[in-house]
Amino acid sequence: MGRKYFTVSFDDGTEQDIRVIALMEKYGIRGTFNLSSGLFGQRNEGIFRVVRETLEDGSKRQIKVKYDHNILPLGRAKELYSRDFIEIAGHGAHHMHQARLTGNKLKDEIAGDAERLADIFGIEIRGHIFPFGKYNDECLNVMEDAGLIYGRLATSGAPDADFAFKAEHGIIHPTCRMTDAFAISLLERFINTPCSDEDMVFYFWGHSYELDYGTSCGRDAYLEELFKTAATSEEIKFVTNRELIDALTS
Repeated sequence: MGRKYFTVSFDDGTEQDIRVIALMEKYGIRGTFNLSSGLFGQRNEGIFRVVRETLEDGSKRQIKVKYDHNILPLGRAKELYSRDFIEIAGHGAHHMHQARLTGNKLKDEIAGDAERLADIFGIEIRGHIFPFGKYNDECLNVMEDAGLIYGRLATSGAPDADFAFKAEHGIIHPTCRMTDAFAISLLERFINTPCSDEDMVFYFWGHSYELDYGTSCGRDAYLEELFKTAATSEEIKFVTNRELIDALTS
């Protein structure tokens, strides 16, 4: 009999992670935070941008938002992410577009980032999430040489998504992202779908700063409802990204 796995993944290490982690602790959620070793303490406030949200019917809409992208200083980060329900993965030393890099610069962004994060937090780093979701074969080779075993695409999901575990060259296809308006209804279907012989996975990702968008999905209450819904199921096993990989590929 298969099992149902639920994991979350948040990029960039911004101050809004404090609120996300409080909700994770409240509802027993485990997950992974993807950090850049060269950017702790970087501040960028009052950002305006146009974002796209995926609606319940799968259509897209654009909306202008304002938010702060302040990355936690190193001391606060060491305190916050040192919880037993949190895994740390790399996100590029300086959050660069790695498919455009080569040679030592690429190695430093991936392998060097993992080494520095391991030294900072005193743990083993096994995952690397590509900034902007872009990578090439050289990026994958550097990952492999550094002993990194998984990454993740930066894509939205679809209302009719299935819950099969999908990974190519160790790069995971997520089920949905935080700005998908159908995330809760998709999760309800995940909970209500009987588990057969195959394992089922609900992989949810985003950026915690999206909680400050002020949209229907970009707010704390939406994320809390998703976590609360997941926590109602006795069938779900909550895991970090690495625990998911270990469970499904060992």
